[in-house]
Amino acid sequence: MMASRFVTLCLAAVAAATPITPVFVPRAINGTAFDPERGVVPGEVLLVDGDHMEVVHQDVYKTMLASEGILHSPPEVDRSLLDFEAPTEEELNRLEARQASCDWTTAMTITRTDRFYDWDLQMSPVNIARANPIDISLTSTYTVTDTLTVTGSVSPTVITGWLTASFGISGSRSWATAQAIMVRGTISAGHTGCMVNNPFKTRRYGRVMRGCLGKQTQVATFMVDTYEEGSYGGVKWIRGAITPCEKPGVHNPLSRCQGGGNFI
Repeated sequence: MMASRFVTLCLAAVAAATPITPVFVPRAINGTAFDPERGVVPGEVLLVDGDHMEVVHQDVYKTMLASEGILHSPPEVDRSLLDFEAPTEEELNRLEARQASCDWTTAMTITRTDRFYDWDLQMSPVNIARANPIDISLTSTYTVTDTLTVTGSVSPTVITGWLTASFGISGSRSWATAQAIMVRGTISAGHTGCMVNNPFKTRRYGRVMRGCLGKQTQVATFMVDTYEEGSYGGVKWIRGAITPCEKPGVHNPLSRCQGGGNFI
């Protein structure tokens, strides 16, 4: 079995926001402390939580995800919770006129929450190892960002303000690979590969209601995908599992091991 060494990278927070408290933490159940000299062999994943680094087998990891209620891959977008025919401006004006005598409020509620293990996030350049294994290191910057999708008649800033107050998220935070804690990896001979992070994401669907209390009308829906934030050595980064993605042969481009599309 050909050994693979791991790249451990920090993702420094570009946009400051109050981090949510992650539910998932690595646990020493059928896991071992990470040994940089041994590296990580195929079939294993590296979990990092603060200064704790733990190696577990992929099957054990899947069981851990299931026990935490975390899906092993991103679910399909539930269009029934997002698609919405928003009231026209004329309809909103009539609604406001009818309810002019009461306190006009805007309220939001979460209709569904999914937590999942996301697609491969590229953490190093793609390299081709021909006759011999090759070492790889971080030479480029990769950025990830929370996303917010809104359908209807409401400003995104109204929703982001509520999300920040309720969950400590904004839907617009970004992280970039700004500092490397340990940058070393090996692509097996005869393989094409790169190092990846499979981050944890939380997807929330919600509704926006407007009008007098007890007589509110739905005016929008939204969906926000947010990364979970952790740290290593005091530096903020996104929480996830670090692993090599490699495939036998020469691949240009190299497709993801988890998810669709190709690496750059």
